[in-house]
Amino acid sequence: MLALQTIVSRNLDLSLQAVISCTEFITDGIRNVIPSNVIIKGDTRSYSKAVQALLETRMREVSVGICQTHGAECSFEYTHEFAPTVNSEQFVDVAVNAARNVAGDAAVDANVQPMMISEDFGAFLQVVPGNFIFIGNGDAPERGGIPLHNASYDFNDDILMTGARYFAEIARPLARTIEAPAERRGFSNRRVTSGAGHDAQMVARIAPAAMIFLPSRGGISHNPREHTDDDQLIDGANVVLDVALERVGTA
Repeated sequence: MLALQTIVSRNLDLSLQAVISCTEFITDGIRNVIPSNVIIKGDTRSYSKAVQALLETRMREVSVGICQTHGAECSFEYTHEFAPTVNSEQFVDVAVNAARNVAGDAAVDANVQPMMISEDFGAFLQVVPGNFIFIGNGDAPERGGIPLHNASYDFNDDILMTGARYFAEIARPLARTIEAPAERRGFSNRRVTSGAGHDAQMVARIAPAAMIFLPSRGGISHNPREHTDDDQLIDGANVVLDVALERVGTA
């Protein structure tokens, strides 16, 4: 186990960071008998796939080498259960500005130092761009000051509304981009919450997306009797065109 610790100090560039931890030691022996089988389990932490690959290679080489030196056999298994959580650069400003609009400049740290934590969000970011934020559960010894993965952890319910306002603020810039051209054209508009299934839900997984609803006669939709007047279809198309032009910077 001590030999594994030399990997970080001897094989890793000093400008990089990694942690190797051996946290379980399981044997088939008893206190006065040398075991015939030993299982050592642990965990590694790093910020890049390249460092992960180096750790896996060197841990396997060290483990196999030590066992061969002492006439033992080794079975080495390294699983990739977690991915580093790296925020998508193109959306950092969106996340930071939303936080500042909700909590104020003084309450927002836009450049948090890297942390060696495991987070499911890291896997999400391999598929969908986004940003991971800390909402500020509390500082010790205040309520919520005990960190996660602790038997005494208590979520601070007082920050629920702050979180809700933050996510609403995330959505507002895109909504404003749609509302502005509609208002310039003199069209009435309002924001609505809808449970309708739509392709926009799939698009939203990889890029900011929103839906524009046009009036349908009698409020009937997805029905043979659904009808929207041609003039209103043209109005809606013009709003979509205005939004597209603004997004590409030619409006």
